[in-house]
Amino acid sequence: MQDVEGRLVGPDDCNCLAVRQAARHITQFYDQLLARDGLIAVEQGRDDRRSEELRLTEAGAARFGAGVKGWVEAQRQFEAAFGAKRTVAMRALLHAVAATDLGTSAIGTEA
Repeated sequence: MQDVEGRLVGPDDCNCLAVRQAARHITQFYDQLLARDGLIAVEQGRDDRRSEELRLTEAGAARFGAGVKGWVEAQRQFEAAFGAKRTVAMRALLHAVAATDLGTSAIGTEA
């Protein structure tokens, strides 16, 4: 596939794919920590067996306030692995993406 300037492009050039992959990777990281500590349970989806559903366990509900400690630790571990400067830059960039008006008027108007 080529872009409008004739350069070859592939899946690694897809913004949407990159964001989805990063979101899945980060979500799995947090889910594993919460499940390991017994705060959430990961169960097979009720409507779709290929999906997973998370639920707060009784222990998780009882320790909801203490969950902040686990969240802070997960944030610390992520920052240690990814780097403090890169983590701050990533959040700023993602906030900027979320705040950008991408519009929808052109979606579906081109063949």
